[in-house]
Amino acid sequence: MRALVLLSVTWLAGVAPAAGPRTQPDPGRSEARALLAGSLAHQARSLGHLRGQDARGRAGRVLAMLRLAERLRGDIPQVNRQLAALYEELADLEKAAAAARRYVRVRGDDYAMGVRLIRLAEPAAETADDRAALLKGFVADEHLSAAVRAFASAKLAGIYRGQGEKRKALAACEQALALDPLQPAALRWQAGAGEEKLGPAAELRLALARFRADPRGVSASWEVARLLQAAGLATEALSFHRLAHRLSQIKRLPDADMEKLLVDYFNAMLDAGQADEAVKVFEPMTKGYARSRGLHALMVEAYRAVGNVNRAKAEIDVLRQIYAPLEAADADRSPRESAELAWFYTIFAGDAGKARQYALEAARAAGEDPGVRLALGASSLKTGKADEGVRTLAALVEEDPYAAAILAEHYLAAGKDDAARAALKRGAGELRSGPGWRRLEALAKAHKVSLPPAPHAGGMREALAGLPAHVLDMARSPERAVRLSLAAATARVRPGEPVAVTLELENISAHRVPLGASGLLNPVVYLGVSIEADEKINLPHLTPVPLPAPRYLAAGAKVRVTARVDVGAAERALRTRPLQQVTVTVSALPDPLEHAGRLFSSVPELKVAPAVVTREALFDAARGKVAAEHALGYIVRDLKRGDLRARLRAARQTGGLYAHVGRAATQRAEAVFPEVITRPVLLSMTRAFLRADAAAVRAEMLAALRHADLDDRVIGLMGPLIEDRDAAVRLRLIDLLAAKRTSGHETLLDYFARDDDPLVRQIAAALRAPD
Repeated sequence: MRALVLLSVTWLAGVAPAAGPRTQPDPGRSEARALLAGSLAHQARSLGHLRGQDARGRAGRVLAMLRLAERLRGDIPQVNRQLAALYEELADLEKAAAAARRYVRVRGDDYAMGVRLIRLAEPAAETADDRAALLKGFVADEHLSAAVRAFASAKLAGIYRGQGEKRKALAACEQALALDPLQPAALRWQAGAGEEKLGPAAELRLALARFRADPRGVSASWEVARLLQAAGLATEALSFHRLAHRLSQIKRLPDADMEKLLVDYFNAMLDAGQADEAVKVFEPMTKGYARSRGLHALMVEAYRAVGNVNRAKAEIDVLRQIYAPLEAADADRSPRESAELAWFYTIFAGDAGKARQYALEAARAAGEDPGVRLALGASSLKTGKADEGVRTLAALVEEDPYAAAILAEHYLAAGKDDAARAALKRGAGELRSGPGWRRLEALAKAHKVSLPPAPHAGGMREALAGLPAHVLDMARSPERAVRLSLAAATARVRPGEPVAVTLELENISAHRVPLGASGLLNPVVYLGVSIEADEKINLPHLTPVPLPAPRYLAAGAKVRVTARVDVGAAERALRTRPLQQVTVTVSALPDPLEHAGRLFSSVPELKVAPAVVTREALFDAARGKVAAEHALGYIVRDLKRGDLRARLRAARQTGGLYAHVGRAATQRAEAVFPEVITRPVLLSMTRAFLRADAAAVRAEMLAALRHADLDDRVIGLMGPLIEDRDAAVRLRLIDLLAAKRTSGHETLLDYFARDDDPLVRQIAAALRAPD
């Protein structure tokens, strides 16, 4: 076998050089163009994952690589997706839109990219009429999905509304809803098209439509819950409150919003007569909101309702501590805060004098505020100023059930039963939730006062009945609606071959599933990689991978994408260990969100089994030197007689071996048969690849050396490529040498700054940045 190696080296030395007159890149066949374009796109993506010195001049380098890939093959979706993102980052929206447009010509059903195209294109339209014309074009573009065209039509409606063209706005809304019956913006525009304010039932129907479009949205379920709750449908509201609360915990709602949601949820449980359950649920929660006046006030009511007087008193003491800073001599209280203090001393602490003091203080600054008037009226009754209290509260009876309840209690104490009944009935208006309503309702029951039914409850029940049961089910249990799977594209790969996985999202339900940022889940997955070789390398959340998904995934439908995970640090780890068998375990984090610098999934219910890829060693070292000799011979064979894919793989294998030898020389790796795998042999092999007849092979050999330590001998082999006829080779040459800051790279940068090809000039300019 040693003779085979010597023969191979002799043959390699005789390969003809590739230098010659420069031309525009012409890799030849369509396959060659596609492979070179794909290689450039991969290198750009991999570079995007590197940091530090490895990533110097990154944005300009990535852009040059992607532009060259696009020149070679303008219809590769991944290239255009990458270009759209980079141009947007560079604030060149016109080019970003052009790249997005090329993408959707191939993948018109990708909702996220269709919407992105519209948003990128809009800023170029200077006037409202220009924007309207642009959006009309998108609406008519049949390359786009119906949902994307609906998005454009809804935006068009917004322009018409801004111009006062109500009829045109309504027509655009109708067109949007014909394309997508759940288009959120169109639903909002249409709802606001009339002169009259929407009634509660119509408002609920609108909220339910939004919920159908965004079943995992906290605000969507919360809005439905609030509307039902306000109409007295507390039991029905609780289903949506529970969902909103669960989603808010998953999605890490900000504390201020979370507190408001909890107050609403707590109220709904008390409205539904579930005080015992409310105490169990909210007792531990209040510890996390030690300063929440709303939650602690509700805890007082809940403890009183279950007969736990001592716990109620303890909660009142907590409220007293919360309010203490507002009572300080130098406190700068707002009228609302003064009214709150008055309410605290009226309802909870039982100090009529202080209640009156703070109520008058609030009234002097904001006497017309309903909350201030309520506190003033209640404190007036407590301090014996009955006429003033009755007069103040009587004016609020139809606005606030608390005013009606307090006034009715006063009348009952005075023996005015008829007046009390009248006050209770007048207080039973549209609002059927909250402490005031519960107090009024309890008083009516105790005195056998029949209250009128909630005015809109029937219409709201009818609207709720129109919500398909599966929508709430999928919101609660997304894993019953969709399945996300991860599998190795190829379970065993050789060095130099891509390490890739296939993601597949499947609708396993009998109903279509809404996807997107406002949907059951956003079809983006973060892939993490764990590499087991001579050391274990963990790269969690290595790379985001969007799936080209529609807005609605039909029952039984699937969407899949294959993505390489040998990028950035993962690629370096694999390329520099060609003689080790490596196990690559890939994990998936669906729909990632970020909180406090950490990533988490918005759909933790979706469990995705990891995928495992075995990256084989170049040869089995247990077979001895002969295996190493054969491996080198096979690389030579591939270069001489293999198809283009085999030749590109062989170039990458050679680059990996060169990197291994360099690492072994500096004791970063264990040398393997160093008498066979020698630097002189690898230099001869590298020279042959750099002088191959196919530009794609020459370019790939340069790219394969980017993870190797370059010395003068290998750099010397690259001399003829300075005048290579192909721009891809020249681009990769200067990218390699200047990015590594090899000796003399400044002179090369000056030289390539005058290159015939603008992309070579661009990458040279990007690498001029100082360290």
